[in-house]
Amino acid sequence: LKCSADVVLQRIAHNAGGDRTRRTDDQPAAIERTLKIYRERTAPLVDFFRDNGAQLVQLGVTPTSTAEQMWCRLQATMPAVD
Repeated sequence: LKCSADVVLQRIAHNAGGDRTRRTDDQPAAIERTLKIYRERTAPLVDFFRDNGAQLVQLGVTPTSTAEQMWCRLQATMPAVD
């Protein structure tokens, strides 16, 4: 999933997934720390796998995307299985 830091913050502010009630990790300092860890440790894996021949699918996430919408979009990218 491809989601900018701004979209992450918008999703948290609007409780886009409906699961954000009373979450201690939604404090600004915790969010920034989590995004920093993602940029440093996780994001580089995309290039690693691509450089090593893995077929990757990136789906853009909006502030209002739902899990169901993302699942449908992902399924639409998958080849049909006989």
